[in-house]
Amino acid sequence: TGFTAALGPLHGLVDLDAKGFLDQPDLFFVGHNYDATGGLHNVNRDSRLVARLLGCEVRRAGPKWDGLARNGAVTLPIPHP
Repeated sequence: TGFTAALGPLHGLVDLDAKGFLDQPDLFFVGHNYDATGGLHNVNRDSRLVARLLGCEVRRAGPKWDGLARNGAVTLPIPHP
C-alpha cells in the first residue's frame, strides 16, 4: 500500500527497522501494529499491552526509577539530542 510510519520528527533519536518502524525495545508506541480488525481495536489492545509492560519495568526498576510520578502516573524520561 505504500504505508510508512510517520516517525520523521524522531529521526536520529530512535532506532528504525528497514521499513521505517520502531526497532527499539525500551520505547513504547501504540497504533503501529494494524491488522484486519481495524485501528481502534488495535490501539486498545496495544495500549493495554504497553500499560502492562510499563508496570513491569517500574516494578523491576524499583525506587531507582527516576520517572516515578505522583498519583499513580508514570513519566518516562525523554531523550534530548
